[in-house]
Amino acid sequence: MKAATIGEFAARCGVSAKTVRYYESIDLLPAPPRSEGGYRLYGSEDEERLAFIRKAKRLGLSLDEIGGVLSLHDAGVRPCDHVIALLERHITRVDEALAELGELRRQLAALRADARRRRREGDGRVCRIIEHAAIDTTRRRRGRSPAGALLEVPAERELRVRGQGRPHPPRGL
Repeated sequence: MKAATIGEFAARCGVSAKTVRYYESIDLLPAPPRSEGGYRLYGSEDEERLAFIRKAKRLGLSLDEIGGVLSLHDAGVRPCDHVIALLERHITRVDEALAELGELRRQLAALRADARRRRREGDGRVCRIIEHAAIDTTRRRRGRSPAGALLEVPAERELRVRGQGRPHPPRGL
């Protein structure tokens, strides 16, 4: 591949130029060489690295986790054992979320069945079905319901890194 400007590179990789610049700012992508006119010039190694980052994100790895994997690789260390540990942690989180969602589903099904049996009883202040539900409202994981935690968009998860001293990621990541 011949050297590409940031716009050409971003389009070829299916991301925005803003995303490319952000990944450079957090050291996921190395700073590319520049043309005489000051334009960033990207090559096939950059394209392979960005493809790796995008695949890792699709697998649920955070940008911090991806950075750790790439740092090991860049230091000449095979990161496979580290990736296995990351995947094990993610599998554990998915299993926990699935268990919570299973419990939520059981509670909703029981609530629906109870509501169908009692639908002609008083309406309550807003909705008797919800007001009289036997649901523990004190057990919340980081302020979200299990369904909300699982359905959260990856880009929204990345927005929380702002408080950790990292720059705010561009929208659409």
